[in-house]
Amino acid sequence: MAHPIYLIDANVLIGLKNYPSKQFPSLWRRLNEMVSEKRLFSCREVLRELELSDDECSTWSKANKSIFLDPALEEFVLVTEILDRYPNSIRKFNIEAGKPAADPFLVASAKVHQYILLTNEKYKPNGQKIPNICERYEVDYIDWYGFLAAEDWVF
Repeated sequence: MAHPIYLIDANVLIGLKNYPSKQFPSLWRRLNEMVSEKRLFSCREVLRELELSDDECSTWSKANKSIFLDPALEEFVLVTEILDRYPNSIRKFNIEAGKPAADPFLVASAKVHQYILLTNEKYKPNGQKIPNICERYEVDYIDWYGFLAAEDWVF
């Protein structure tokens, strides 16, 4: 059976600051193994979000730039559709300020590549968060603890 491939949201990577590599070396080793195995990706907009910080997660992300995929034309088409359907999925001031807006790009990339979207956002009825958009576009998603269980990671 093939191992699943994940597309990781910035909120999961940012949450990893609670697991410093010095205290959790096996966690970071496993993440790096997934990168080497080409089982962990994200999108360019997530990297743009992470580059705004100066912490271990940002450093790790910059060292692993190859996992942050540029969107394909098919993804841009889907992003446009997502933004039309879910206009509040990104904050207006992010757009106006030229700040990163990864959510629609994550869903589009996960859909096009058939990856599982790894996010800590929660589903809310009638919401415009990643899980709501994933449900509409039939994209599988999982949260951090679901990911740990799915990968059978025990620390």
